[in-house]
Amino acid sequence: MYPFGESGADDIRKIFGIQNTFSLPLEAEASRCADSGIPFLESDTPSKASAEVLFDDLARGIAEELDALESSAAAPTVNYVEGRGIVARFFDADGASEYVIPPVELRRRVSSVDKMMSIDPSSVQDDITPLHIEVQGNYAVAISWSDGSERMYTYDQIRGVGKALE
Repeated sequence: MYPFGESGADDIRKIFGIQNTFSLPLEAEASRCADSGIPFLESDTPSKASAEVLFDDLARGIAEELDALESSAAAPTVNYVEGRGIVARFFDADGASEYVIPPVELRRRVSSVDKMMSIDPSSVQDDITPLHIEVQGNYAVAISWSDGSERMYTYDQIRGVGKALE
C-alpha cells in the first residue's frame, strides 16, 4: 500500500544527492499487529521476512553513511563573498579544492526544483545573490536567494558546478 504513491527515492537521490534512500511501504499486516499490540517483527506474517531484509538494508545504509562521515577530513564550506561569488571549499584525503561559482550559475545549473515548479532556469536574473547560506546536516546547504526563493544544494551538486566551470 502506497498512500502517497510509489517510491520517490530515485528523485531524492537525483535532487539531493542522498545515496542511501529506502522505501518503507505500509503493510496492512503491520497495521493489524499494531492495533492488536503484537510487534510486527515478532509476528508470523509472510511479509515479516521482507521487512527484516528491508530493516537490515536500512541499518547497513546508516552504517555506510556514518563510515563516510568518519573518514571525511572536514566538512565542506560554502560562503558568499560579494564581488567574488559563492566560494566552496572541499577537503578530502587527496587535499583541498576551492571553487568560485557565480550565483546565477549555481541557480541555473542545479535547477531540478525549479523544473518541478515549472520555472524556466534561464529566467533566473543575472544579478541574483544569496542572502543567507545555512548548513543542512552533513550533505548540503540551504540558500535563501534575493528573488525570495529558497533552495537546497548538496555538496556534490555544488562541486559538480564548480568543476564544470573550471
